[in-house]
Amino acid sequence: MMTGLNLSEKVFKENITRLEAGFRLKQPLSAESVKVYYGKLCKFKDDVFSDAVELILDEDDFFPSIARFRRAKKDLPPKQFRQKQKGVDV
Repeated sequence: MMTGLNLSEKVFKENITRLEAGFRLKQPLSAESVKVYYGKLCKFKDDVFSDAVELILDEDDFFPSIARFRRAKKDLPPKQFRQKQKGVDV
């Protein structure tokens, strides 16, 4: 995978695994699919990606497309509100 971008591979893999479990995929994504998703989503910041995954898990019925991640990012409240929801003082 690529390195030196905003979205760390560790955070990406942890959240993709959460999505696979949350949407009860019978098989994990293929290595090629993981590469495509990471390549298209690598400019997300770690916290924004994790928050988008939370939103998707809470609201969606099916495993998300790449476009859905981008829409979820736009739908997120401002950072200070997300941090307060998590109990982090700003």
